[in-house]
Amino acid sequence: MKFRHTFIGLLIAFVVVMGLTTIASADDNVTPKETPSGDPIKGLFGAQWIGGFTQQPTNVNTLSDRPFSLTVNSVDTTFHIFSNGPKTQWFVSTDGHSWTDAGQANQTKYTSQKKVTQITTLYYQASATYDGLFGPNIYWSQVAKVIISPQETHATAIAVNSDNDTVPNGMSTNMRALLTPVNATDAVTWSLDRSDIATIDSATGALVANADPKKYGQVTVTAKTANGLVASKTMYVGALQDLAVNEGDSATFTVKGFPKG
Repeated sequence: MKFRHTFIGLLIAFVVVMGLTTIASADDNVTPKETPSGDPIKGLFGAQWIGGFTQQPTNVNTLSDRPFSLTVNSVDTTFHIFSNGPKTQWFVSTDGHSWTDAGQANQTKYTSQKKVTQITTLYYQASATYDGLFGPNIYWSQVAKVIISPQETHATAIAVNSDNDTVPNGMSTNMRALLTPVNATDAVTWSLDRSDIATIDSATGALVANADPKKYGQVTVTAKTANGLVASKTMYVGALQDLAVNEGDSATFTVKGFPKG
């Protein structure tokens, strides 16, 4: 029966999405204040099965005394009774191990500027607290690295990476520009070639897949530095498609838009 197989398909989709969950930090040698939460997951009938950060903070290269900002967004699980929030809190570390309150409580966008005389690296992590009937749910973001240089340094090379290579419909991932040298201060602008299946924040590289399961396929994401360097990466947007078969017949589900293998 169609309903039964559609239901099974949705469950498989949940498993597929769970398999895409990643936990990343700004640097392999960084000890987060708390372990970053997994990706938020939507399940049957649009219910938010698992909460978490829908937008992660991204790494920033900037100049001394130039303002910089980090942005996060989060959601709570549908099943958290009387959920109220979020209360966002930012933490900062100068060594990647010891953390202190960075201030600007309850701000999803953290803005600051630092005056330095030598290359300085700071690490930031955010928490989002949702109060509820039986206690709070607390989610932790990935760690973002901010490199502040005393003078302008132009990039000599650029590469593009991402938290995930595949993005299910209605979900998001962060694109990341890897500049050489690592303290290059050139601004990076993001774009893509398929605005019908995904959108991207031109400043932060946050890639969001179209929520419509009929919108799927490959999308090429491009990063361009202010001094003209360009790099691209192919991303895959897709979803598990419903399938109608007769009872007793076998059913084969495919995730359209995703690479084979």
